[in-house]
Amino acid sequence: MSTTTYLTKQITSAGSRKKATISLWVKRAGGFGNDQRFFSYENTSVSNNVTVFKFSGDSIQFADQTGGSNNARYDGTRKLRDPNSWYHFLVKMDTTQSTNTDRLKIYINGELQSEASYTYPTQNADLNIGHNANAYIDIGRWRGSNNQYFNGYITHFHYTDGYAYDASSFGSTNSTTGEWTINTSPSVTYGTNGFFIMKDTNSGTDQSGQSNNYAVGAGSLIKSEDNPSNVFPILNQLNPQSSGYTFDGRGSLSVTGNSGDAWRTMYATFGAATGKYYWEQKITNFTGNNPHYIGIVSDDQISNSNYDNSLATRGYMYTATGNKVNNNSQTSYGNSWTTGDIVGIALDLDNNKIFFSKNGVFQASGDPANGTNPAFTITSGYTYLPATSTYYNLNRYDMNFGNGYFGTTAVSSAGTNASNLGIFEYDVPTGFTALSTKGLNE
Repeated sequence: MSTTTYLTKQITSAGSRKKATISLWVKRAGGFGNDQRFFSYENTSVSNNVTVFKFSGDSIQFADQTGGSNNARYDGTRKLRDPNSWYHFLVKMDTTQSTNTDRLKIYINGELQSEASYTYPTQNADLNIGHNANAYIDIGRWRGSNNQYFNGYITHFHYTDGYAYDASSFGSTNSTTGEWTINTSPSVTYGTNGFFIMKDTNSGTDQSGQSNNYAVGAGSLIKSEDNPSNVFPILNQLNPQSSGYTFDGRGSLSVTGNSGDAWRTMYATFGAATGKYYWEQKITNFTGNNPHYIGIVSDDQISNSNYDNSLATRGYMYTATGNKVNNNSQTSYGNSWTTGDIVGIALDLDNNKIFFSKNGVFQASGDPANGTNPAFTITSGYTYLPATSTYYNLNRYDMNFGNGYFGTTAVSSAGTNASNLGIFEYDVPTGFTALSTKGLNE
């Protein structure tokens, strides 16, 4: 979801005021340190009658309030700032329980959170959640102030009305890796206002059987190949250089320079040390003379200050003028590119080579599948990340690491991809795959 997108539904039938479960998977893309709401159940005619589940800063907060007074509350202290991770969050509420600690439970990736930060409901209390007096549920924003939009990815969002479930109903621990993994088809009962939305799609259509469909209130939902079982990189907003860019919120994959003319570089959130990978970058606005370089850099040469990574000894880039550049040395290479062009990057870390294409044509007669005529033979023994250096204000580009979109526009006609990981505009070279967690493990 982007910073202007949310789903909404008016609640017209009363549900349970004592039992409920909220379960969802999220991946952060930006807005670190800010409040961002996943779920908000509000009475629009009475101030501060609200149930909210959100990031408060970089920790999780849940509150159910009547008139601003807490019926139930949890304030987490655990910081969740990893832009590569999918997190499973779950709230379990059951005020009928005789033991107060059983009336509210918060789980993160299957682990019951035990910080001393709970306010437990009184036994058999009626909560705000479940009422139907001028009530709305919003997914991804706060209706009261029309803000606190969630910036990132959401999938497999469940709400069970009148039924309280533990995290084990929605996920399990992989016996080999020890990771918390998703249960894609949990056996649960949803109740009157319950729902199951965003199941492997960009849709508010309810999959629970209750027909509680959600409408897009604003913005647009974009389907992503990124999911808890296969994680793709995004652009890393935690690097200080990101302050020189405006992110459009679509998963931190589209950026525009915003703070004057200066060299700055954006990096992907992860890279690789072995294997063969392909990704694409579309130039959606181009200004100036030779202001834009596309390529890779080794992770030990990432800079936290404004920097042009073509200066790095292990920075290998293709320039807008058609040159190639490494260690501040440019030589003639291929065709120039400008607004509307798509640059493809084929990185062969098994043979230490990198190739660049323009609109599907690899430059300088490069042939990644056969390993001939690379742009560079790169230094072995390092982990390399996708990187882009730009200079001029208002330069804009969209990354496609396999999600099948440039910004909010789907690829026009997907190329072939034998690995079936990711969706790209042009054919993926034989033997190459998407840079993703499944791609890394092929």
